[in-house]
Amino acid sequence: MAKVGAFVVGIGAYRAIGGTGLSPLQFAVNDADAIEHYLRTCWPGDGDLTVVRIPEDKATAAEIEARLGSLAEGGPYELCWLFLAGHGWVDGATAGFLVQPAEEGHGLPLLP
Repeated sequence: MAKVGAFVVGIGAYRAIGGTGLSPLQFAVNDADAIEHYLRTCWPGDGDLTVVRIPEDKATAAEIEARLGSLAEGGPYELCWLFLAGHGWVDGATAGFLVQPAEEGHGLPLLP
């Protein structure tokens, strides 16, 4: 069977969403759970699937970048999934996936 890597993040409850005009997302974490369940069902064999799952409260830019690096180190993969459920942001100057702020940070940081 194909060697598969997967990176799964769902963020519905942002710590610093107040004042942004964004509302919490009801199904982002459920969608991430469903994707992970699907992958584990399709690739049940030991060693066939590597899933990196970050809980929504830990999904900072630094954690995402570090864990993507650890997934890459486990490769190469014949198929690699990247699943991000949450708010995105696009304006004239920036675009990215909104992540949790670092503990010392304020506002919603972007993962470009």
